[in-house]
Amino acid sequence: MMLVNLSVLSAKPTDISIYAQNVVPYLEELDTCILRSGSSLDSFIKDGIKATIPAGMSPDFGMKGHAKRLLWTQFGLPKLYKKLKANLIFSPLPETPLYTSCCNVAMVHDLIPLRYPDR
Repeated sequence: MMLVNLSVLSAKPTDISIYAQNVVPYLEELDTCILRSGSSLDSFIKDGIKATIPAGMSPDFGMKGHAKRLLWTQFGLPKLYKKLKANLIFSPLPETPLYTSCCNVAMVHDLIPLRYPDR
C-alpha cells in the first residue's frame, strides 16, 4: 500500500496543492491511502486500523502550520507507515521522513530556492 501525504492542501490552493489535487485521482486507482489534514479524512480506518492525521498543517496556518507539518512528517508519518504496513510514501512536496526505514518519493517542483537562496 502507498501512503500519499496531502498535508499541504489548503483552502487557497498554491501550485503544489493544485498539482496534488490533479495527481490524486490517478493514484486512487492503486492500493493507496490518501492522508489529508483539515478534512473529513482527518481520521480514517484502513484495513481495520484507525489513524488520525493532525489538523492545522496546511499553508493556511502560516509558519506554525509549516512547523507542525515538518514535525509530523518526521515523527508521525513514519509511525503511520509502520502501523498501516505501507511500502511507499509519496509526497507531492519536497518533505519526507529523513531518518527512517520508510521508502519514499518526494516531488521536487523546482530548484529556485537553491539557485537563489537570498530571495
